[in-house]
This record gives sequence, structure tokens and C-alpha cells, in this order.
Amino acid sequence: MDRSQAPRILLSPPQRIRSVSRVALLQCLRRRDAAGVGTGMKGLTGFVLVATLCACALVRAGEAPLLPPPLPWHVNAYIGFERAAEFDQAGIPERWYYQNALQIDSALVKLHKQTVVCKAGRLYASEGDGGAMFYEGEMLGSLEEGRAVLRYAGCDQCIPPTTAPEPLDLPVRRVSPSVILLGAASYSREAEPYPKRCPSGL
Repeated sequence: MDRSQAPRILLSPPQRIRSVSRVALLQCLRRRDAAGVGTGMKGLTGFVLVATLCACALVRAGEAPLLPPPLPWHVNAYIGFERAAEFDQAGIPERWYYQNALQIDSALVKLHKQTVVCKAGRLYASEGDGGAMFYEGEMLGSLEEGRAVLRYAGCDQCIPPTTAPEPLDLPVRRVSPSVILLGAASYSREAEPYPKRCPSGL
């Protein structure tokens, strides 16, 4: 059959990588047989390095990288921000905030408070600069008009306080299906954690 009339088979990027690697390996082994074992081994080492680089390039060009799974405290969470002015430093044009993740499951309430900093209009997260605090508790009443009573449950990437912080007793009110007020802070289920821009109006 005429090669020009043969059906073309489209290969995915991983299949192309394997195909190119097999052809290159066969060529390398033939050169090794012709030149001797010592020379061939050097060529094989070079082939492995080049094939690895080509494989990585093809994967990057042909396939989008998988996104990491969300952190446990961001799953089905309402995201909100509060000012953390206690971390501001005089003479340094930076503004600190708490990025809060609020999870509500029936009467169980969890609150994750992580420090983030605003520099030149962009938001940056650095747990080593302040870490994150965890609160857990219960809902009294309902989301339409209730209260969240939360106790300190620990911290991550921070120095544990010598005495546990005072419990939080905050009013809760649902403003819309995706927005909740907890205390004076607004939380949205449509908001993304770690936005590029700094919070506004705080």
C-alpha cells in the first residue's frame, strides 16, 4: 500500500515521548555496537539525559499541569479577610491581614486564620511570618440568626501561646446563599483563597 495513503495515527504527548525514546535508544545501541562498549556507554548516558529533557519539554508543551488539591480547611469553605494591624511595622509600607476560612457543617464550625501581607497592591502568604491559628466550636441558633462559639484548637507554623487565646463568641448571619457575616467580617463561598490583589475596604 502507498505510504501516502496510509491512515495517520495521532499520538498523545506521552505516546510521542515513548515513540521518540524507543527510536533514539535503538539508534544509540547500534552506535554502541559499531563503536565499542566504552564509547557506547558514554553515548547511552548522554541519550538518557537528552531524552529526559525532551520528555519534560513535551509534557509541559502538550499537557496542562495538574492543580494541587485544596488544603483541608479550604474545602467547602467561606473565605473572608480581616485586618491584622498588630503585625504592621512603622515605616514599612506593608499591610497585614488575616485570611480566614470558615467551614460550617450543621452545628459544627471551624475557623482557620492565616496571616497574609499586602505589598505594592499584591497579596502574599508566608506561614513562617505568622503562621495560622485554628478554632473549632459550635453554632448556636441558625445561619439566619445565630452565634458561633469557638475555642482555640492550635496553630501551624507558629509559636504556641503560653496561654490559650480567649474563646470567640461571634454573631452569625447569612446575607445570601453564598455570603455569611461572622462578627464584622464578610465571608463568601465564591471567593478564592490567596487572591493576587489585596483586600479592599479593610
